[in-house]
Amino acid sequence: MKVLIAEDDPVLRNLLEATLVRWEYHVVIACDGEEALLTLQSEDAPQLAILDWMMPGMDGSEVCRKVRHEAKAPPAYIILLTAHEWKDMETGADDYLFKPFKISELRARLHAGKRAIEIQNECFDAIADGATTRKHGIGRSRPSSTRSTATVPQDTSKPRIARSHRAEKWSGRER
Repeated sequence: MKVLIAEDDPVLRNLLEATLVRWEYHVVIACDGEEALLTLQSEDAPQLAILDWMMPGMDGSEVCRKVRHEAKAPPAYIILLTAHEWKDMETGADDYLFKPFKISELRARLHAGKRAIEIQNECFDAIADGATTRKHGIGRSRPSSTRSTATVPQDTSKPRIARSHRAEKWSGRER
């Protein structure tokens, strides 16, 4: 899997590159935010990116916002590296890693990102396959004359709940 490393510190950048190559990732390097953004906007962009938060020119959070604003499908999984406390959680990053970090923690975060990308790609493929099958008439519903008219009995002894507790929690209307 191709991974973008955007880090302005050459020592950390080289360490990350050597580590990821050892873990059999294909590494693409960017030394600043502008270069990282161009790489993530390219036709064959990496789907996994490690961005330093503080870089010259455009910082990692701004790169992340711009990438998210474009809404490319499938979007990149972005891990932001930072030496500071979280200032702004609304960057659109998928994960954060605080410096200094343990290599085992980086490996776990990359593994989680890789799994998320694989699942995301499967979903995009399934959607594309569904569009293809509809286009070719596969999987169409039966004509209305052959549809069953049977109804499923409803249990009216218990009131129906329109929204689950979880849905209300996410919508901000917690009970």
